[in-house]
Amino acid sequence: MGIPIKVSVDPSFDIQESDADNNIASTHFKVVKTKASNPSFYMSFLSLVGAVGAAVLMSAYYRNKDEE
Repeated sequence: MGIPIKVSVDPSFDIQESDADNNIASTHFKVVKTKASNPSFYMSFLSLVGAVGAAVLMSAYYRNKDEE
């Protein structure tokens, strides 16, 4: 299945909105070993503060440890 990743926006409901059902997203991240890479990887996290009514884009960058 993989490593579960969950993202939550405004968990304490400080921002007034008509629909808060889309404030949580989750997925699974699976690390596999291939002939071209090792399963070791670097992962970084960034805390975002979004403005009211503005879209927030979250992206992630993964790379092999050997590709420094």
